[in-house]
Amino acid sequence: NPATDQVSIAMKESFGKVVNVNITSVSGAMVRTIQAENNGLLSINTSDITSGVYMVTVSSGNNVYTQKLIVE
Repeated sequence: NPATDQVSIAMKESFGKVVNVNITSVSGAMVRTIQAENNGLLSINTSDITSGVYMVTVSSGNNVYTQKLIVE
């Protein structure tokens, strides 16, 4: 972090086999929603996301993880 073209998120097995990833702007607008298989490392293309600060939320079942993402 910061990201320019791609961001990678390491995930634990405890998140399950399928995870949902939401990228939202700091104002709360949904920028991207992704459903992906949890293989331990998730790569997200950020080249088409406008520069700024975002929140990335990864969830699966009762597991939720949120982190700030800066795109340059």
